[in-house]
Amino acid sequence: MPNFIGEKEFSQDGLLSSYYKKFETDQYVDIGSLLKDLLLLTEVSNFIRQIEEKFGKTKIELLKGNQMELKVTQNNGRSIGYMFGLLGQL
Repeated sequence: MPNFIGEKEFSQDGLLSSYYKKFETDQYVDIGSLLKDLLLLTEVSNFIRQIEEKFGKTKIELLKGNQMELKVTQNNGRSIGYMFGLLGQL
């Protein structure tokens, strides 16, 4: 299972980099926003896990607001139509 909320994501280049930069420069961090983003990343992690179970290796290319771009590098013999059906169910 992918771990998006690990140490890698709370770094200069990770998904939580904006919080990391604020912590590093002693700026105010809105804990409510941080918790909301952690909950979102937990859901994204579960979403990716389900896709990886059916298709194989999956990488987040973009996660911004309500947009997410994924790169699926294997398809395990499944079609793009199957993927759209699966995404509709999730």
